[in-house]
Amino acid sequence: MDRTVRMLRELEGESASAEPLPGLDGLPELVRRFADAGFPGTELRVEPSGPVPREVATTIYRIVVEALTNVRKHAPAGSSVAIQVTDETGTVVVTVADHARDQAPPRLPSAGRTGVGLAGLAERVQALGGEFTSGRGAGGGWVVKAVFP
Repeated sequence: MDRTVRMLRELEGESASAEPLPGLDGLPELVRRFADAGFPGTELRVEPSGPVPREVATTIYRIVVEALTNVRKHAPAGSSVAIQVTDETGTVVVTVADHARDQAPPRLPSAGRTGVGLAGLAERVQALGGEFTSGRGAGGGWVVKAVFP
């Protein structure tokens, strides 16, 4: 059922182009453009030890896009952002942490609304058997994290 819903969402326009969606290979360009747009302290570390399934890699790209979009909306320009994609004992972990202080948290969608923003990402990650969290970082800012089996 989850795969069918995801496929229908993609047919409705999430991936309307004939080109495959970016995966881990698209992250360096995405981060470069974000840094050039006023967040020069953005750092990327991609260190999985083996191949990452395409569906997981595409979801990781979407997570980073959404997290950076929220940084742009809610954090002051110039805030530093750390993006890490690593593997830990049979899992692939993506973490996007901005280090802004006193920022407004991203708004969660209204009840019953799915497929957008952080809630949509949580659905997508769970459909792939993973876990998704987002919230305030220990030193301020916001942290988005997903763990995939």
